Amino acid sequence: MIKRIINQKIKSLTLRDINDFAFKNNITLTNEESVFVLTFIKNHPTLLYQNLDTILSTVKREASFSLYQKAKPLLIEYYKKYKNYL
Repeated sequence: MIKRIINQKIKSLTLRDINDFAFKNNITLTNEESVFVLTFIKNHPTLLYQNLDTILSTVKREASFSLYQKAKPLLIEYYKKYKNYL
């Protein structure tokens, strides 16, 4: 049930959702970074069900260094917060 809800949310994600989330977390993204994040999430819908090391290494491998540095603290925080629900 939860996976279906998450998959539906991923399919409906927009650039505005990405930018709003970043803004709420005091992160400034360039337009290119926002597009990358949206595309990355849509292309990796099952990544969030993996362990934290796999998530971090995948993001590090595919994102720019600066984007990875911005995303890493949030990835860790939200993984710890929601891992029991996934």
